[in-house]
Amino acid sequence: MRRVFIVLIAVNLIAALGAAPAAADRPTTFSESFSFVDLNPCDGLDHEITIVVDVSLHLHGNGNGNGNVVATIQRSGFTDSGYEMVAGAENFVDNGNRLKDTFVDQWRHADGSKFTVHGGVVVDLDSGELVVDQLSLRCIGAN
Repeated sequence: MRRVFIVLIAVNLIAALGAAPAAADRPTTFSESFSFVDLNPCDGLDHEITIVVDVSLHLHGNGNGNGNVVATIQRSGFTDSGYEMVAGAENFVDNGNRLKDTFVDQWRHADGSKFTVHGGVVVDLDSGELVVDQLSLRCIGAN
């Protein structure tokens, strides 16, 4: 389920490319939200996570017929178990040869529990090979 989360962001960004100008001088901005069920690393139970992303998408040509896509994403969110994302950032780059998407989220509960989520994928676009697929959930304080 966690891999679905990473791929979902990449798919949303790629889908948004069709709506953005091909050679934009200024970034295109938009917001999206999505929900999914995943493991709470502090208690081992599933909880529903809702994430809101504010995306700044910049497209430009690189002179070889391929375009570069760079997205900076600010993330926020909450869970149905009472956690709130207190810091979240994501970076997405597609240079025509490789696609790279990485993120880091920090979550906090009112009871003092905290967890972090780090993830990333790298895809070789020429071969279609998934080069990197990493996801780490870590409880850093449970009560």
